[in-house]
Amino acid sequence: MRPIAARDDAAMAAIVRDVFREYGMDKMEGVSLHDPDLDRLTGLYRDNGGHYWVLERDGQVVGASAWRRWRAKSPAIAELQKLFFKPGARGLGMARYMVVQALKAARAAGIATATRKPPNS
Repeated sequence: MRPIAARDDAAMAAIVRDVFREYGMDKMEGVSLHDPDLDRLTGLYRDNGGHYWVLERDGQVVGASAWRRWRAKSPAIAELQKLFFKPGARGLGMARYMVVQALKAARAAGIATATRKPPNS
């Protein structure tokens, strides 16, 4: 597990898009699949106070996890985001490991509450 780098943006965008298609969510409105920032995740999270990590297996990015502070009104609340994995990397405990590490990093950064969907969002 390591922080995302610009060289990972294309791989992660592809993983996110593939997962959305796999689960039939590619036609839904309002999902991150249609977000133009999907192709620049490194900058998006770095520029907005977020933290994004990727996990490699055999030198290939196979998944990721992220968190971002929930608006300036509630800087002690973070939203867990972008937990996506390639099919071959599922069922091995990698997502659990990454979520635990993300929560530890959030707590160390002063986050008191981590959620999947912030209140009143």
